[in-house]
Amino acid sequence: MFTRLVTKSLRVRRERLLISIIAVMLGAAMVTSLMTISLDIREQMGKELRSYGANLVVLPGEGEYINQFNATHNSIIGSVSFLYFKAGVNAKKIDFAGADLEAARKMNPWWHIEGALPGQQELLPGINAAKKPWA
Repeated sequence: MFTRLVTKSLRVRRERLLISIIAVMLGAAMVTSLMTISLDIREQMGKELRSYGANLVVLPGEGEYINQFNATHNSIIGSVSFLYFKAGVNAKKIDFAGADLEAARKMNPWWHIEGALPGQQELLPGINAAKKPWA
């Protein structure tokens, strides 16, 4: 009896059945997409913020340099120390930055370096500095 009532109701009201099936499918799709977004948002935001570069720059107050600090807070993903200075090249003052390039590459995966990383007494010029005739 019950099955006969259900089948007759489904045959008579096909439009309502179709609308209810579409509504359930839309609801399931919305729940799935919102769950995907909410579970992945922290990782995506971290990647986007890291692509902008340094979020915090620490400079010395009185002295000439800052001792290496340890990134112990769990919100800090990593740190790279840079040493900025000016040097003379052919009677011109040029800005230089020294860094641990292995750590800097891990923090900045978008860097494109052709060839091998420089050694202790070598330097890595940026694309604009490499194009200038220094000799």
